[in-house]
Amino acid sequence: MRIMDSFIFLHMPKTGGSFIASALDELAKKTGNPITKIDKGRWQLDAEDALSKHHFLSRIPAPVLQQKPALICVRNPLSHYVSHYRFQWWVGHENSVFMDEKIRQHYPNYPQLTFHEYLEAVTSMEFSPKADAPQMVQAGVGMLTRQLLHYCFQKPLEVLPKIDVIGAQALRFLMYPKLRIIHAENMNKQLAEFLMKQGFKPNDVAFIRAKKKVVPASVGAKIQGNLSESNYRWQDYYTPEMVARVLQKERLFFKLFPEYKPGLVQRMDIHWRGGKRANQRYQPD
Repeated sequence: MRIMDSFIFLHMPKTGGSFIASALDELAKKTGNPITKIDKGRWQLDAEDALSKHHFLSRIPAPVLQQKPALICVRNPLSHYVSHYRFQWWVGHENSVFMDEKIRQHYPNYPQLTFHEYLEAVTSMEFSPKADAPQMVQAGVGMLTRQLLHYCFQKPLEVLPKIDVIGAQALRFLMYPKLRIIHAENMNKQLAEFLMKQGFKPNDVAFIRAKKKVVPASVGAKIQGNLSESNYRWQDYYTPEMVARVLQKERLFFKLFPEYKPGLVQRMDIHWRGGKRANQRYQPD
C-alpha cells in the first residue's frame, strides 16, 4: 500500500501491485510528493493486516482514508489464479493460505498441489484460515471474491448476501464512492492517466508508460524456475470444467467486470486446447 497526498494505492495480491508501488516510489522521489508511512500501532491493525503489505480498504480507519480516492488494480481471474498458484505462497508459510492440517487430510501430497487441487481448495474456502471464511463458504464464493469485497467495499460482509440478489449497477453503487480501478492488462497506460487526473504533470509520469514489469521473488521460483509472465500460458492450466468452476465461484467479479468473461463453456468443450498443466505436480528443488 502507498498513501500519497492525493490518493491511496491498495495492493491486491498478484495484480501488478509491485509494479505500481515501484512506480509510485519513483514518482515520489522525482516530484517530492511524500508517501505517508503506515503507523500499524495507531491503525490498530489485526494480525492479518499487520504482517501484510496488502491492506484492505475495509480495514483502513476513516481518519486515514479521509475520503481520498483509493486506487486498485484488477486482472482476469483465470490468469490471476494461475499467478497465485505459481507464486506458491503456502509453501513455507504455515496456515497462511490454507489450514495445513485440515487440507492435508484431503490432499495428502500437500503442500505439493497440482493446479487442479489448488483451484478446488482455494475456491471452496473450506480450508481458509481467514476469520470470515465460513461466510464465504456459505455464500459459495472463492478467494478472489473475498478479496474483491474487502478491496472495493467498506462493509464487505453486508454486501456479500446481496451479490446474487442485485445487479451490477446496484453493486457498484455500494462500492467505496472514490474507488478508482485500473486493469493489469493495460496497467502502464491506465496508471499514467490516473496519476495525471490526480494533478501530476505528463512529463513526470511519462516514464511509467515504458516501465518494465516488476516480478517479485517468490517461493514458486524455487519450485518452477523462471516465473516470467511470458513464460507460460494460463490456458494450459485449465480444463473447461475448471473454467466453469471459476465462473461460478467468482461470479461477483464477472458481474462487475463482464469484459473478462470467457466464451461459453459449452463451446470450449469443442475448441478448448488448454489443461495440459492442470494435473502436473511440482516438487521443490
